[in-house]
Amino acid sequence: AGVGYGTYELVIDPWLDPDPFSKDQFVQHTLATPTKEDVLSGAVDGWSCSVEMDLSVDDPELEMHFDIDMTTVLYASPDAARADLDITIRSEGFPIPMDLDIWLSREEVAWQTLEETQVVEFAAMDGNPAELLFLDEDAMYADTIDYCFLHRDVAQQVNDGTDFGFFSEAERFPNDDGERAVKVSIDYQFDGDDLAISFFFAEDNHLLGARVSNGSDMKMTIKFSDDDVSKPSWVGKADAGAWPLDLEDDFWTNYTHGTYTVATQFNSSFDMTGARLVLYSEEYDSQEEEDVLAVVASVDIQSALSSSGASIQVSDDYGTADCTFTYTDNAPTGKVSSGDVVNMSCPGEARFYDLNLGIQSKEGIIAQPLNMELPWTSPVFTILALLGALFVIHRRKHFCANA
Repeated sequence: AGVGYGTYELVIDPWLDPDPFSKDQFVQHTLATPTKEDVLSGAVDGWSCSVEMDLSVDDPELEMHFDIDMTTVLYASPDAARADLDITIRSEGFPIPMDLDIWLSREEVAWQTLEETQVVEFAAMDGNPAELLFLDEDAMYADTIDYCFLHRDVAQQVNDGTDFGFFSEAERFPNDDGERAVKVSIDYQFDGDDLAISFFFAEDNHLLGARVSNGSDMKMTIKFSDDDVSKPSWVGKADAGAWPLDLEDDFWTNYTHGTYTVATQFNSSFDMTGARLVLYSEEYDSQEEEDVLAVVASVDIQSALSSSGASIQVSDDYGTADCTFTYTDNAPTGKVSSGDVVNMSCPGEARFYDLNLGIQSKEGIIAQPLNMELPWTSPVFTILALLGALFVIHRRKHFCANA
């Protein structure tokens, strides 16, 4: 048995490994993969990229050591996209889990966190879901899309004649029990720091993924798939959410008079039927750890569309105001959409210092911008927020495209 095992390990098993790549083969097979523009424009039927990062951070101000495990998976197809982010922070053995999962199609947007699962239907959406979702600069996963095309950046530089350390051999991916693959190792040197990048190709020459490290406190594994994108099961069980939009006021507005322009997220528009303009208060409920929105006054948007607008009397601690609201429905008409304009005129003694103007859907939910960062609703989440700047600087340092 021992002789048979040794014969397999030393003789037979190596014969089954694919042959190493030359530089020309590496460039050829890498540049045959979809481009970033292909994915964002919806030109690829199915695509996904998983980025797993392990990072250790010592924060001298907090006098604490953090181990951060972060996995982000992006999915894209012509008509839908998804970003699924999971983070675990460990300090002195105490794990802090967080997640954010967002699904965007031409018909709806849905999101799931540890605290809530909500969905909003669109009347229409203009644009490509992958581009609208992945390129949001404020999202927690904003840098992930660039990591997913690191292989093309490297291959293009090799093709242009940049002299990198280059080595190819057979190795399984993503671990010793994984698929047989051709490994191509590239050595970067940036700012005096050595960065090792290994790309892995299957026997049919398609790219499986990559591993990246800097030899100390950071390791990253990138995996690719061309499976079709499917709607996550939790979307069908989600509660109705707030329309993701904002009312942007002009520079010269005040609390009782102003002109506001509708700005929706994802180039979306919403069914105007049953929608209302509302004045509402916003207070933080410390027991529930959430903001509570309470409607003080409201008018139907259809009434505000008339030439005379919609009128209502509103009172507060300072007195009473006779308010008139007008709604200008710009194209696409018949829908709440970007570019629509709301005018509010409330002469009188009332001041509305503690009130906001908003739009309420027929479900009675006041529209709020969708925050695609993780919710910092507890002290432990604030720890990661404090480390945010250091985290971004660390990533930029080790993944400079011009390394």
